[in-house]
Amino acid sequence: MTNALIITPSLGLSIVTTANEARIKRDDLLHQATLVALVADRIDADDATLLLRRLKTFEVSIEQARTQAKAPVLEIGKKIDELAKELVDQLKVETGRISRVLGAFELEERRKADAARYAAEQEARRIAEEARLKSLEVRAAAPDALAADRASDRVTEKAVEQIVALKQVAAASTVTRQAGTTVREDVCFEVIDLQALYSSNPTLVVLEPNGSAIRAILRANPNLQVPGLRHWREAKLNVRT
Repeated sequence: MTNALIITPSLGLSIVTTANEARIKRDDLLHQATLVALVADRIDADDATLLLRRLKTFEVSIEQARTQAKAPVLEIGKKIDELAKELVDQLKVETGRISRVLGAFELEERRKADAARYAAEQEARRIAEEARLKSLEVRAAAPDALAADRASDRVTEKAVEQIVALKQVAAASTVTRQAGTTVREDVCFEVIDLQALYSSNPTLVVLEPNGSAIRAILRANPNLQVPGLRHWREAKLNVRT
């Protein structure tokens, strides 16, 4: 099969720090960072600030290099995704529609087959019960035991023939589909009232903390005590690179 997507890579030239050089620099910075355990005076604070700035600068440079190196690859991926989406989007709509139409038809066929089998089972029970009563009747009317047995057997044989015929008809109504196809009923839903759904069954709703709202209310009310929430503050020195 001919490939539908023709990919012509053009990554351009990306110049980034070599892996070994980056690792050596990182390890040196990590070693210096381990020496900062306690800030006792202004000299220590100034030295730690300079090191923090170097750490931040290295972090930013690596992030910039990563972004620059990945940009051409991401652009190719984006174009591939856009082309694939263009080719299959409308097909997906028709695939879904035809699948639903066929699903509805197959379910109706299954319903008919089930109804036919149920009707055949009911009729078979009726025939069997009618044959039992008829057998008792012919036995009572027979002149002797041998005649009674023969008459009863004829009634039973006729009933069996009728029941076999019914089962054959029911078997013929079995739904047959093309190989490799199955009918699946998906569970579909639409939430029309989230609050009502949560009130009726909380396990059906996923709750997540709203970090932005929590920080905003705690900034405005530092001593606020909120049930289920523990909060504190940490001082951090930010550096501009």
